[in-house]
Amino acid sequence: MRRYIIQRVILAIPTLLLISVVVFWLGQRAAVDPLSMRGAVAYTAPSMDPLLEADHYRRQAQSFHLDKPLFYLSVLPDCYPDSLHLIFPYHRRERMAHFARSCGDWEPVVAYDRELSKLVRQLELVFDTLERSAGFNGALSDLLNADDQRTALERLDSLTRIVRVQEVEERMDTLRLCLGALTPVSGWGWPKVYWYGLDNQYHHWLTGKFAKERGSSWDRIRYSLRVTLLVNGLAIVFALLAGISLGVWMTSLRVRWLDRLSRVVLVSSYVIPIIVIACVLRYLFATPGHGLYLSTIGGVGTSLYDPAQQSFFEWAGLNWGRLILPLVTLWLHYTALIALQMRAGLLGVMGAEYIRTARARGLSSWRIRWVHAVPNALFPIISIMGGLLPGAVSGSIITELIFNINGLGHATVDAVLTGDYPVMMSIVLLTSVLTITGNLLVDILYAWLDPRVRLGVSS
Repeated sequence: MRRYIIQRVILAIPTLLLISVVVFWLGQRAAVDPLSMRGAVAYTAPSMDPLLEADHYRRQAQSFHLDKPLFYLSVLPDCYPDSLHLIFPYHRRERMAHFARSCGDWEPVVAYDRELSKLVRQLELVFDTLERSAGFNGALSDLLNADDQRTALERLDSLTRIVRVQEVEERMDTLRLCLGALTPVSGWGWPKVYWYGLDNQYHHWLTGKFAKERGSSWDRIRYSLRVTLLVNGLAIVFALLAGISLGVWMTSLRVRWLDRLSRVVLVSSYVIPIIVIACVLRYLFATPGHGLYLSTIGGVGTSLYDPAQQSFFEWAGLNWGRLILPLVTLWLHYTALIALQMRAGLLGVMGAEYIRTARARGLSSWRIRWVHAVPNALFPIISIMGGLLPGAVSGSIITELIFNINGLGHATVDAVLTGDYPVMMSIVLLTSVLTITGNLLVDILYAWLDPRVRLGVSS
């Protein structure tokens, strides 16, 4: 058994690492400035000069390890340098990379960027004393954003028509010569592999050294996670006790119409959307002046859990009444599913030879069902349990929004609406961990109930 568990854990580790790589990469590809995504104060460069802007940005980026490469290695076209990750801001990096892909060489791109920086500085010095025309800032901004030779030349000509200063025109002629060296060529050449080692953004994020992002995002969800696990955990435990007992009871019914009625009720409880059940329960029991309002519940909405003010058990004690309805909502859904699966599994087991042998030996009906039949009918229930763990996060979104519970589901919606990508990355990674953990527990329970699973014996 121990060997089997070790094997399953070893198989789960690469899956988790692969998921973490995908989650981290998707977070980095978000259409949001990395500094603002990490909660930094929006940077305002003192000049439009690309080099000065880059220095200003880099000082803030270093505190978040953004000056490190993304992963342990990278595969880039041979026209890219191995220090591409050191170019800031990101729109300047994309512009220079686009020029390099076009002309197939990095040196002319660096020369153009340097001359562009000199032109901007000279323009800003000249226009400190001269009145700027209405189109000057727009024309200069368009030139800075141009990422191909043709567009850059057109925008440089537009700027030339606005600026009529001889010394600036000479600098523009020099910039045209640099643009002439950026003639597009076909093909990128052979790709190159660059190895960066452990000092990269993903490694810092994964090992917890990326404290300013990973720590803050985890701090924002770990307290919400406790609330979600409390409600969903109690709902799952109560659903297991009620569902298994109800499923066994249904197989012992002698009255066919009662069995049919029970199945109709359970199927209805399962197929009715959780949002409908939650809204009905809130209207009936948590709305003053409507239905069967219970003062014990006290309406909806829990207080925000603050570990600095109270322990989690104290918070749960103060808000237990307002956790009843969301718990009942999830409990009804889970119980119906488990009871139906238990009934179907037990009916399939009751016709087995060992059950007939037990009856021939004169064992009681209670002992036959609970001792011999139920353990072998639990396999469908175990499979369901593997999906309930990650479902505790996704399924709690509707419940927590309707009953205004400050749990992980509520935090997920807030992160999506506000564009909080670090929190979204953490929640996706957490859901993946719960999914793999649920599947691992299913495999272990399978092997514990049936030794043929861990021994690899075919049924």
